[in-house]
Amino acid sequence: MSLKSLLPYPMALCLLLLVFPCFSQSTSYRMLGSFIYEKKAYNYAFIKINETSYTFKISTIDPTAKGVSDIDETKESDTTSPKDDPPEYQFSEFSKDIFKAMFVEQMGKVMKETDRGTLEDKSLEVFFSIQAKIDFKDDEPVTAYLILRRDNIRSYLRSNGSVYYQGRLSGLTAGHQISKVDIEIADGAIKNIKAHLIKPYNAQASSESPTQFLEFKNQYPISISGKFDPEKLADVNLYCYNCNGEKGLVRYIKLSELLIYDIVLENDKEDYSPANSRYIIIPTTPIIELKKEKRSKILNIAAFTDFAGLDQEQPNGLIQIEAIRKINLNTKYRLLFGRRNEGILSKVDLKRVDPKIRNDNGYRKNTKESVYDLYMRDTTKEKRDDVSKDMDNSGAGRQKIGTFIIRNPKFRSPYLNLFGSIEPRLLFSKLEENNRFVDSASVIDKQIDPIQLYQYQLASLGLKLDIIKFSFPQLKLNWNVLNVGAYWFRTRIATSTDSVKETSVPLNSSYLQFTSSFSFNPDSRWAVTLGCNYIRPEIWNKEYKLSSKEGLIQPFFDAYMKTGEDSRLFFRFRWTHERLNNSNNFTQIQMGYSLMLFAK
Repeated sequence: MSLKSLLPYPMALCLLLLVFPCFSQSTSYRMLGSFIYEKKAYNYAFIKINETSYTFKISTIDPTAKGVSDIDETKESDTTSPKDDPPEYQFSEFSKDIFKAMFVEQMGKVMKETDRGTLEDKSLEVFFSIQAKIDFKDDEPVTAYLILRRDNIRSYLRSNGSVYYQGRLSGLTAGHQISKVDIEIADGAIKNIKAHLIKPYNAQASSESPTQFLEFKNQYPISISGKFDPEKLADVNLYCYNCNGEKGLVRYIKLSELLIYDIVLENDKEDYSPANSRYIIIPTTPIIELKKEKRSKILNIAAFTDFAGLDQEQPNGLIQIEAIRKINLNTKYRLLFGRRNEGILSKVDLKRVDPKIRNDNGYRKNTKESVYDLYMRDTTKEKRDDVSKDMDNSGAGRQKIGTFIIRNPKFRSPYLNLFGSIEPRLLFSKLEENNRFVDSASVIDKQIDPIQLYQYQLASLGLKLDIIKFSFPQLKLNWNVLNVGAYWFRTRIATSTDSVKETSVPLNSSYLQFTSSFSFNPDSRWAVTLGCNYIRPEIWNKEYKLSSKEGLIQPFFDAYMKTGEDSRLFFRFRWTHERLNNSNNFTQIQMGYSLMLFAK
């Protein structure tokens, strides 16, 4: 048996292992959560060490902590005030009575809450919440936690292209209170994130409306599938373009100052991608669980009926069964045009230099760039007396040391991804009974028409690799510039004795497929794709050869509509022809239904 003939078997084994993963559970795990008691938000950490050892710890954020608006811009900030770390309570059995006693004691001694009746009710609520998470842990394992780092945050000035605005948001830094953070996760990345920030709460602004917010967004998806992706959040900024309705005013916040991404370790797991979903974080519920896909959703099955085959004497696969699974590889994205936008704060040391944006009597004529005059930051009176002085607009004397120019950014939305995912695929075709095999009369001198070889395939197995993909969010369009697939498939050639003994010769073959396509995704309920495949088949049986080696061209059109949470109705069109002879062709028009194989 040749090596080529053995290749389908390990590929089939890999797919089998993918469908039926090990059902073992880890003996220890950690859960993070939060609850509200007497209008106060509390966080907790529950840890199962083993079957006879558990720990539970309650913590909270000091509401009297100093806000970022009160902190000197030249110093690092910490929105939480120093506080003794709450103790960790350990117990040997996770039961309702033991947990209730431990919860009431901890809330009383540490958090100074004394109403035993309401505390007991709250303890049961938290207990059953944890119990439910334990029951569902195996089916939807927690892969990470997203934690709101603080209630307040500081934003930084990127540029001010407004010709007149000199309000609070024109300063180098500004303090804000976090209203909510809206997050959409897709394909191992934070696809979209919006942070709504309002003015810091204080006695003078107690009537501030929470509907008057600033919105900070990401420019491109943010990878969260890898082991070191949490550390890379420090390199990501969220931007507020035309901030507060002021054209040309751009501010940003650092994602690492907003969120903590805490991955959950587990044996034999290298991909920390959560399931595609949407979450909202608010200060009163600062911790959310990110879970993997349900076991029932690991494999997607689609069944297709070929209407062209019903209408013609062409065996295009009257019934086709297709099993696919998309696996994330590289979930890192980058802007298609330009670099990451950075402001003056990334260019100068604020401990030594004081940048001031240049104004001409309060009016800026050039809105394409921001001009900063750089002054030495003097910290002692003796130093101020020794330097030559230059007067700024306010009349204060400082030493001017230079000028810095930053071009005001344009909003760039297109982004790209390299080697994003692979997609294993298994296909079975139930052909029309009288046309299941390649007609032996069409095989002359052991030469087979490549169209017939591809058209009469009974089964195929392989995978597709996404090489490069461009995304245009403003157009709701994705361009998969290049996908490369490698597939094994099986075809049978009828012999001259078929009419008597129904015998045939099996052929194992393979083909490489190069694809470029455009997908239009205006709505989560439906989408369309238009593209073209170049198919390069090869016969593994040395007795047979292809009559043409120019390959096949296959324009295609796909569309789907969601009929439920886990099911889709598909439409497919394929026109396959020889590259240099489009008169030798066949057509597929298919309707199909896709569902999760093990969904309950």
